[in-house]
Amino acid sequence: MRVTALVLFTVLVLVINGCSPSSEEEGGYDIEGRIMYFSPLDNSQMVSVFVKDNLFGTTLKSYISNTEVPTNYEVEAYKIIIDENTEIISSDTGEPIDLTSDFLYYSGLGQRISIKVDGDFESKSYSRKEYIGYFDILLPIYKAEKIEVSPLTRNDYVHFFSPDSPNRYQLSIIFEHDTQENWELYYKLDEEISELTRRTDNFDSYVLIDFWHRVMDYDSYALDVFELQEYPTFLLLGHQGTIIQTTEWEKVIEKIQEIVKNKEF
Repeated sequence: MRVTALVLFTVLVLVINGCSPSSEEEGGYDIEGRIMYFSPLDNSQMVSVFVKDNLFGTTLKSYISNTEVPTNYEVEAYKIIIDENTEIISSDTGEPIDLTSDFLYYSGLGQRISIKVDGDFESKSYSRKEYIGYFDILLPIYKAEKIEVSPLTRNDYVHFFSPDSPNRYQLSIIFEHDTQENWELYYKLDEEISELTRRTDNFDSYVLIDFWHRVMDYDSYALDVFELQEYPTFLLLGHQGTIIQTTEWEKVIEKIQEIVKNKEF
């Protein structure tokens, strides 16, 4: 009986091990995370990569309402050096990407990146006094043997810019071009929002709700994310994602009035 049991146990272990994919079979990547910044160096690039923290898990935020993180704040993040010897590919097409490509230059809104480091790698979380999205200094540095970069998606954008608090909101005003006329319209709409919040009962714009107005001069790379046909487009984000996307300013005002009236903050 003992011999039979030993044989069965050995066979079971071999089957389990045989069915378990190795890291090489899974792609061989050491780091799976999101892009924070690309920084040019002499004949190379350095990318700051966020993996996870104990505030939002694997979600990277562009802004947090409380600038002071908890005393036990920990994050896993790295700086990765990419040079002419690094194999860079697009996860979308599998095609190689040039080191100086605009695809890399416009990265940094939290899209996904996978990295195989050149040499040994040790994953580790560190205690920090500042949110990683604001300060990416003093991170472990590795050189990349291979990286795979994913195109920016709409979900990447929404998760990155959605407020971290239920009582905060962000309004993005998307213009096709960066012109003086568009900036004048932007200031006009901004004043209309400010006037609305000032004359609304039981409303304190500094405590209960924040609107962040972002005027963006989009090139084709960013435009592909939204597949926009008309401008300006207004994107109102809340804690759980998109509240409304429209080209009609009146609908934005109506939605804000509804939020205030129902005290959704």
